[in-house]
Amino acid sequence: MTKQQKLIAFIALLALANLWRMLAADDPVEHPHSPARGVVAADLVLNPAFTEGESVGPMRRNVFQPKARDEKPAAGPKPAASRTEAPTSPVQTEQDAARAELSKIKLLGVLVRDGKAQAYLANGPDTYLAFEGDTVADRYVVESVAVDSVELNDSKFNVRGRIPISGR
Repeated sequence: MTKQQKLIAFIALLALANLWRMLAADDPVEHPHSPARGVVAADLVLNPAFTEGESVGPMRRNVFQPKARDEKPAAGPKPAASRTEAPTSPVQTEQDAARAELSKIKLLGVLVRDGKAQAYLANGPDTYLAFEGDTVADRYVVESVAVDSVELNDSKFNVRGRIPISGR
């Protein structure tokens, strides 16, 4: 008997077993994807709870507004907050300007060579490769280089800043 003949005999045997099972059973076996018995078209009609003319009634809560707190406001009026700023000195203004300039520098990457970290910095169109202790843009001294940030010190105004790696 060849392989093909064995395969045909096996398929015929399975067909006979299924036919015998279907004839011997009291209830025919339903396929799980066959339509259910006893379902009529009226069962599939959508019956909305509210039709035209019926009132929904008052809304219990607007879901687009935050929940109201149960806390009661403190008794008495709140004192008006008067905000008086101290006059700024020219030195403070220069330090603020230096911080703004420092924030424009971007750390693009860090490279470690022979155990020393080297920072790849950009200031506008200018780029710099600097080790710890190097001066960048004739003004900023690289205090420390870490894997994810660099510490710079503005030698002109003595302003320090930590610059995280770009993208974080």
